[in-house]
Amino acid sequence: MVPRQSPKILVVAEEDALQKTLKARLETDGCRVLQAFTWHSAVDFFSSERPDAVILDADFGHTASDINGMDLIRFIKKSRHYPAPLVVYGEPEDHLHAETYAATTFVPKPSPVDELSAALIRMLGDGG
Repeated sequence: MVPRQSPKILVVAEEDALQKTLKARLETDGCRVLQAFTWHSAVDFFSSERPDAVILDADFGHTASDINGMDLIRFIKKSRHYPAPLVVYGEPEDHLHAETYAATTFVPKPSPVDELSAALIRMLGDGG
């Protein structure tokens, strides 16, 4: 279970199935989940809700626009609301990009959602 009371987690992913699965798992772990399916909603949620952590699908933005997940990481890192722990979920080749932009942790696909949730809970327990 989550070590703090009801942390807000922003999940940024375009894929509906991934969003649903993560939301269900994180809510089971006692988190409040904010879901962003677009760049604009991710930026709005991050700025207005100040989530305790962000989970980002590295494939975010690859289908809809020139703005992608790594652009969102840069935005988050420059935000006055940073530091929110950032978990990047992506293909093994995304790991270097995630490290370059200083993601807190990287979980390779196709790791189970439980592993992604566990990485987040460890970060929250460590204070980010």
